[in-house]
Amino acid sequence: RFRIEVEVERAGMPVQDRKLALLAFKLRLLDFRDVSLALQTDRAFVLEVLECSGLTLGYMSQELRADAEVVLTACYRTPLALQSASWELRSNRDFVLELAMRGRLDFQSVTWELLADKELMLELVKHDGFGLQFASRELQADKEVVLAAVVHSWPALQYASGDLRKEKKTMLEAVERCGLAL
Repeated sequence: RFRIEVEVERAGMPVQDRKLALLAFKLRLLDFRDVSLALQTDRAFVLEVLECSGLTLGYMSQELRADAEVVLTACYRTPLALQSASWELRSNRDFVLELAMRGRLDFQSVTWELLADKELMLELVKHDGFGLQFASRELQADKEVVLAAVVHSWPALQYASGDLRKEKKTMLEAVERCGLAL
């Protein structure tokens, strides 16, 4: 570690040596902004950096934030990296569904339009029932969406609308689908 610190100091800023920059980054001795512009735009280098720290996406160019593979790599490491992705990706149904299927979706970063899309939310809550808390109020009151969420995760019921939770028939159906005994 000490040797790498010395090498980084000797190299000066911005660091241009790819191997040194990557090693120093992995050891948290170097910030992404301290590497050369050539490295900051080197796709292979960027992907390796994101495998270490997905949140580094926030320091990258708009072009990289709009690159699906780059953002998937960042979100695989840290789902919160989706906050730094382009609006186009955060509002792309297929991309959002892909993240959900991988278990790497940060619902708070998804656009409101998608959170109000019944067809999409039905699929999303099948992968993460707690996503119901981010669904639109209309979908939190939708029996089909709520039951899909509850089948995945019974505690997601707390995010259903109050009126729906009061419906005895709906609650019995939720219990039945979950295989819970009263």
